[in-house]
Amino acid sequence: MATWSGLRKELEHDRLCPALRGRVQYFATHYHGAPDDYGRVCVQVDGKEYAHGNPYAYYGRGYCDLERALKAKHQVPGRVWTGKETLYEAENAALEAQIQEQALADGAFSMTDFQRALEAYRQTPIQACLASSNPLVRMFAVLDRRVGKRTLMRLRESVAQQPAWLAFFYRLRLEAEGIASPVLSVACAYRRPVRYGETARIRVRLTAYNGVKLSVAYRVEDAATGQERAAGESIHAFLDSKTGMPLRLRRACPELDEILQVQIERDRGTEESAK
Repeated sequence: MATWSGLRKELEHDRLCPALRGRVQYFATHYHGAPDDYGRVCVQVDGKEYAHGNPYAYYGRGYCDLERALKAKHQVPGRVWTGKETLYEAENAALEAQIQEQALADGAFSMTDFQRALEAYRQTPIQACLASSNPLVRMFAVLDRRVGKRTLMRLRESVAQQPAWLAFFYRLRLEAEGIASPVLSVACAYRRPVRYGETARIRVRLTAYNGVKLSVAYRVEDAATGQERAAGESIHAFLDSKTGMPLRLRRACPELDEILQVQIERDRGTEESAK
């Protein structure tokens, strides 16, 4: 089994993109005398914590209460040990997994969550890590040196769909590679609420691109019915992250310009076929 010092070197040097070496650091500590993996872990950028986990986050932020509320809503009995088997194990575990997924998205995780995500990241191809349902795995992946600029260009459009704490790491990597895309304006129209227990799906498409500015449309809909819950749009510019000056992508980054040209034609075709 790898030591923490070895894993830390792997994360901060061997796997980390060169542009962020020396800026991103990982820290972990075990509580003295505590059972199992009780401890604290954090990720620092330029000496400031931007992601941190401990065993009390799940309880202290009310996720246990959410578990109980969800089980009551679905009328799932508590686990019962018969002497041979545990009754209602699958039902309880399924609902608990929903809340645990929500907690991870909110940035509430334990050292065990961190360790499991790290192991998954180390054993999984990088493209699969970028598409992982686990936001901690995606955090490790987006900082990985194997992720090139072409992939980063595609990921840029998914930043708005990431949990707020994770979006920071996406923007950090993009800006470290000289890819800055500040938001010029945002608009949103709310149609209907998304209620607890419902699953929402966010559809993103490019609506306009002229080499200097990019417009992105968002549609939040009920995953089961397709009913629209909200619609929005954001407009972005492209800047050189070092000088702060506007960029014309056709000259500054022809690969990205080509990707966006292809994607906007694809999105327009999809929109036309849906009408």
